[in-house]
Amino acid sequence: MEDINVKIIAIEEHWNSPNIRDALDRLQGAARDESVVLNTMGDTQARLEDIGRGRIEAMDAAGIDDVAIEPVQGLGFFRGTRRTK
Repeated sequence: MEDINVKIIAIEEHWNSPNIRDALDRLQGAARDESVVLNTMGDTQARLEDIGRGRIEAMDAAGIDDVAIEPVQGLGFFRGTRRTK
């Protein structure tokens, strides 16, 4: 059987920054998304803020070749592409 080179792409990977986190934390009432409390659990916030070496290492460990990254809470979209190994 012929070898097929399949690329693994992660979609809806999220990232956050201290500024975005602070702005979301200040929202009140109906504007507040209570799911932001999940960002304070364990190393979630650090992992959300990491769009560098740590994320690349995690992607490599999972066999991911490419990624589409979106800021948390749907604040916009950009596609990040990287060369693996």
